[in-house]
Amino acid sequence: MRYIWELLGHECRKTTKIYTHISNKNSSKMKSPSDKEEEARMKALIDNTAQAIFNYLNKVENQREIFEKRWIWELLQNALDAAPPDRKIEVEITYKDDILTFRHNGRPFELEEVAHLIYHGSTKQRGEDIGKFGTGFLVTHLLSKRVNVKGVRDDGKTFGFLLNRDATSPDDLKKLMEDTWKEYKGSLGEGSLPYSAEYEYRLESPRAKKTVEAGIEALIKIAPYVLAVNDTLGTIKITNQTNRLKFELVNENNKTGYVKKVVKKETDGGETLFHELWMVKGEEVEIVVEIKKQDDETYQIVDLEGIPKIFLAFPLFGTQDIPFPVIVNSRKFEPTEDRDGIYLGKEETDSIRRNKRLVEEAGKLFIKLISNLDANKLENAYIWLRLKAPPDKEWLDPDWYKRLLKELIERIRDIKVVRTESGYIPYTEAYFPDDGSGEKEKLERLWEVCYRFSAYRDKIVAKDIVFEWARIIEGWKSLGLDLSDRQLTPEKIAAEIERSGNRENFKTKLATDVDDLGTLNDFYGLLRDIGKKGLFDQDILLNQNGKFKNKWVLYIDEGIDETLKDISSKLGKDVRDELLHLSIAGFQNVLRSKRQEDVLKNIISEVKLRPEKQLIEANIELFKWLLEHDKLEDFDGYPILSCEEKFIHLRKGKRILAPKDIWDEKARKYAEIFPQDSVFSSRYFEKIPQKDKWEKLKDFVLTNPLYNETEKINGDNLALLSDETLAEDKEHGAHIELSKIPFLDKIIDDTRKSKEKARKFLGFLFDYVIEKDNYWNRPSEVDCICGSKHKIYASSWLGTLKDEAWVPSLRKGKGEKPNAQILASLVKTDKELLEKCRQDKPSTLLSRLNISVSEFMMNVAAENEETRAKLDTAMSLLLKNPSLLLKLAENFSLLTKIASLVEKEPELFIEEVDKRIQNAEEIERNKRVGTSVEKTIRDELEREGFEVERTGIGSDFIIRIRKGAKECFLEIKSTSQNFVKMTLTQAKEARDKSDRYVLCVVRLNDLEISEETIKSGAKFVTDIGQKIRDKVDSVENLKKEQEKITVAGDIEIEISEDIRFKINKRIWEDGKTLDQFFTFLRGL
Repeated sequence: MRYIWELLGHECRKTTKIYTHISNKNSSKMKSPSDKEEEARMKALIDNTAQAIFNYLNKVENQREIFEKRWIWELLQNALDAAPPDRKIEVEITYKDDILTFRHNGRPFELEEVAHLIYHGSTKQRGEDIGKFGTGFLVTHLLSKRVNVKGVRDDGKTFGFLLNRDATSPDDLKKLMEDTWKEYKGSLGEGSLPYSAEYEYRLESPRAKKTVEAGIEALIKIAPYVLAVNDTLGTIKITNQTNRLKFELVNENNKTGYVKKVVKKETDGGETLFHELWMVKGEEVEIVVEIKKQDDETYQIVDLEGIPKIFLAFPLFGTQDIPFPVIVNSRKFEPTEDRDGIYLGKEETDSIRRNKRLVEEAGKLFIKLISNLDANKLENAYIWLRLKAPPDKEWLDPDWYKRLLKELIERIRDIKVVRTESGYIPYTEAYFPDDGSGEKEKLERLWEVCYRFSAYRDKIVAKDIVFEWARIIEGWKSLGLDLSDRQLTPEKIAAEIERSGNRENFKTKLATDVDDLGTLNDFYGLLRDIGKKGLFDQDILLNQNGKFKNKWVLYIDEGIDETLKDISSKLGKDVRDELLHLSIAGFQNVLRSKRQEDVLKNIISEVKLRPEKQLIEANIELFKWLLEHDKLEDFDGYPILSCEEKFIHLRKGKRILAPKDIWDEKARKYAEIFPQDSVFSSRYFEKIPQKDKWEKLKDFVLTNPLYNETEKINGDNLALLSDETLAEDKEHGAHIELSKIPFLDKIIDDTRKSKEKARKFLGFLFDYVIEKDNYWNRPSEVDCICGSKHKIYASSWLGTLKDEAWVPSLRKGKGEKPNAQILASLVKTDKELLEKCRQDKPSTLLSRLNISVSEFMMNVAAENEETRAKLDTAMSLLLKNPSLLLKLAENFSLLTKIASLVEKEPELFIEEVDKRIQNAEEIERNKRVGTSVEKTIRDELEREGFEVERTGIGSDFIIRIRKGAKECFLEIKSTSQNFVKMTLTQAKEARDKSDRYVLCVVRLNDLEISEETIKSGAKFVTDIGQKIRDKVDSVENLKKEQEKITVAGDIEIEISEDIRFKINKRIWEDGKTLDQFFTFLRGL
């Protein structure tokens, strides 16, 4: 349609003067034929114009959503076309009270321009004008069909009229045009206006108001760019319902590679904002980008979201979704008819070639801009790289445009445009996470995983822009750029894990401060959330041995005991290979589960099927585990290693012996007498040393080589256990608890073949069995089936040893029942065993075995028949003294000990006996001497008339001259040495009664004891109390200290020796004689 408007515009401009001339002629004059022709021609033009305008207004209204964004820009274009050559134009837009006013101070109207406005729809008429002869002004009628126009003509006249397009038909519109022309002519006058053009729109519909608000909002957003690319436009003022704004270009200077322009934005409240725009200019095209300065070092690129990318002085709406890094402006662009783009189609027209050339030139300018910038100072350079295949446009060749963008991207391959956490690098060196979900949160989770890899850490795009770059890379794909080698997808991370093979290798791929298990959990969780569970088919899931496996061979561990896992490993069937690592979570709906019961069943089966020595550790570990978890039913048929290093199978009721280390201590040293294939290997004890655990296996194991068991015994066995003679005419039998030695038949079979083993067996009986067994020496009554009660010794082993030939004989491999002679020959060479035979219980046991102890001893002592005869004679003499024999029998154990000492240490025995005899003789002599001394002194005192009374405590006698007289205390000591001793009690009494306490010492030497020697040798110390006082006091103090330090506590002091006062010869040798003592007594 545009060519029609061009033609109409040309004709309209040509005939304006003619029309004006005709209309000014005197109407009374007759018209010439030429005037009639011109009038007819003019009428046709006006009719066609009215039709075209009517049709265009209908189109605009019917396609309002397309055109309503253009009204503000059409007004600005008209203003810009009126810019004078010597100054910048100012534009003012006011929106208040449902009225929009647009005015500017450009050059005045020319006559033709007013005619164009009324009869055409645009003021544009010159070839150099931006809009050419377009229909731009008609678009503003979307706001209102009635526009009040005011202005100044270039001849100085002012005018004002209502431009009314509110017509219902072309003819109606034609009439309105005629009326408007008349009103215009009638308004011409003299005067001046502060502006050269003003358009006032009364907004009568909500939609019109909405259109105005949207247009003003767009202008506010784009005004800095408009001022930057239009040098003749100086100021834009906007006054709306709530605010007053002013945009003004205030600064411009050249930088390296670009021009910096600053547009100041002022608000009514005084707030000022500066928009910094960088421009790179070519000969016919220029590019613009707005930059926000963060500080002296860094900048941010302002996003062009929603802003048209192509300007023809003003934005061409319809190009805002065209992907291009910057705004491109050129007055040489050829726009489409609807001004929603420029011709960039596939046809080879001049307009298309020119437009493409200009856009390609803009791409080069962009490369120049980005090449001259320091990427480190641009925080969001990625905004420029949001390039992708363009949307479908009728006026655009998509293949050409995609090639253009692809070339742009390839030309910046070496420029550092990608910000990482460590700095800036080219995109060809960077890594870009891409999870395929299109969700920021999930992509950032993938980034978190990737960043932990040391190979990616310094090259992965920064986290805060990873989502932006994912969209950028996706857009580049639509241009035919393949950056898959730089993308980090879940598939690639999975491959990294799979190539690692195991956890240790995987750790080496991570940074040193990274938790590998946390990384795996995060990655697995992401795969589940983005629907990529299929990757679990690969070997990327960590098992409990630290290896990566796929989901088909792994199970969730449902609480399987670690010990069982260890056992499975030792069996070569390592269950950890099949179990997901315990630190990995969230696979309940992905993997199957494995229960402990299943694992245990398999392990038990394997152990039972493979009783092999190389698997003994697993065997013992499982044995221990089953025991600790009371899985007693699983022991039936369980293979265990015996002391013979062979495997035997446990059977319920057929008990074998626990490891000897579990037995009572006294029994352990005799373990070798038991069949080694029926005793647990001590290896089991190393793992299970607690006896109480073994006791739980009472149906399978004996914890001691002596046990009690209830059973039914027949008459023959009952007779063996009883000292009674059972009636032969009755049947006998009883249920009774018997003590037993396990495997006694096998033991007997070995003892009859080996004296060494027989001696060991006897030692076992003496040291352990008869000490531990409560039945062998204590008869108990049992109810016999004969109806009577019988006393028996309820030890099964005792009956067996009575009845079986278990003692080795001279016949090799044969045995004999025990008797005194053969037992004596067995033990006489073993002193330790022989010693035990002399003890009470062993002797009793021999008796229980029907062996005469005396006969046994004679056989031991007799080396030959001659010796035996002498022993018999001695025994006969002993038997002739029944009382002595009875006394010895009453203390048999002592007799046995004496006999033992005589046998072991005869010299020591003789020495000790001699010493005891001498001591006994000395004690008897002293007793006789003391009695004689005391008697002699007492007799002499009484003979002199003194009363003498024995005390016995602290002194020997109390002496009085007569009844009621003062008493004297006398202590008598006899000695053959140079000192006598006093007890503490005697010394204290001497101190306390010092004036009447006397010590008498009789020195006897080797003289024969008689009254004369006693009387002549007696010395009386009458002041002994004074002499001993200090010593007694000191001892008492010592006793007090002793009481203090011997108080009970964690450490006690025990002082057990009695204190004695040793009185030396010097004290008594000057004492009084007997006669002098008598005088002393009478002087009291």
